[in-house]
Amino acid sequence: MDFARRPELGRKSTALRHGTVFRTRALWMSIFAAATAAIVPGCATHPRFATTSPLPPAAVLELHSEARAATLHFPPGSYSLDSEDQLGYYYGSPTGVIEHTAAGPRRRDGGIFVSKRNANTLRGYVIMPYGLTHVGNLSHTSHEFHEALVPAEGPK
Repeated sequence: MDFARRPELGRKSTALRHGTVFRTRALWMSIFAAATAAIVPGCATHPRFATTSPLPPAAVLELHSEARAATLHFPPGSYSLDSEDQLGYYYGSPTGVIEHTAAGPRRRDGGIFVSKRNANTLRGYVIMPYGLTHVGNLSHTSHEFHEALVPAEGPK
C-alpha cells in the first residue's frame, strides 16, 4: 500500500496519535487528582490528633512489673497520659521503651496504649523510624490507673 497516494491515512494516524496523547494525559491527571484527594484530608484528620472525649481519662497508668512484647521491654513505673485519638489513650514511658537488637539494647520513644472500648485492654506502642506501631497484648500485666499525685505542701 502506498501512503503517498492515500493522504487520509496519514491524517487519521496523526489524529489517532494526538487522541492517544490526550487520553494518556487525562488519565495521569485523574490519577494525580484522586491521589491528592485521598492524601490531603487524611493528613488533616489523623486519628491521633482527633478531638478529645468529654470524660477525661486517668492521668497516670502505673505498671507494677515489666511488660514484654517480642524484643520490646516496657519498664515498670508511672506512665503519664500523652495524647488521645479516636481509638484510645497513649501513656508515655518516663524512661522510654527498650528494644533488644543484635547490636545491643536501644532506647525508643513509646509507652502503653489503652483502648477506649475496654480500659482493661493494654497494648504497647513504640515510635519507629517509619511511624507509630502498636505491639503485643499487655493486658495481663499488673497495673492500675490513678490521678496525678499532687506534691505535698510544706508548712505555712
